[in-house]
Amino acid sequence: MLYIHPLKEMFRLTESFCIHMRKTILEFRLPPYEEISDVGLYLEQTARYVHSILHPLVDSTTLTASMISNYVKSHLLPGPVHKRYSRDQIAVLIFITIAKSIMSLEEIRIFLDLYEVNTNPDRLYTLFCEEFRSALLFSLDPHVLPPRTPENDPSAFLLHSAAVTIAHRIVMNFCFHRLQKK
Repeated sequence: MLYIHPLKEMFRLTESFCIHMRKTILEFRLPPYEEISDVGLYLEQTARYVHSILHPLVDSTTLTASMISNYVKSHLLPGPVHKRYSRDQIAVLIFITIAKSIMSLEEIRIFLDLYEVNTNPDRLYTLFCEEFRSALLFSLDPHVLPPRTPENDPSAFLLHSAAVTIAHRIVMNFCFHRLQKK
């Protein structure tokens, strides 16, 4: 039985919409860190690349070239090298773009500092990908429990909580988008 069934009745969603939402969420995958482009992308290319990864789940206006520049100016993101953004920076941008749906930029900064993203950017991204995938599955079916976070590890707890909250926010956005169309 499809867990979305309660949402279907609550929001009077069509069967085809529920199937579309479920299919979109189930098929979505963040690329593994090693598969993120590392050819060095210019600013506009970087914004388009991140959009191409996130567009099935995240609004297309969530990352622009000017936003990337602002993240660099506010030291959330290291500046480009010879005007090009690396895999490390793109991984951080993917995280920021997804996380900003539930966190302020200052909270994101705390996260980035907690995971020492300036010295080990792939760590946060890789852990987030694992938690986020589990959280997306959990958002569709609460019987699929996300993995338990290690006890006494505040950074793991925060990452887990963020991933679950973002996943539920994505489901909410699907429903709100559908309700706006009615």
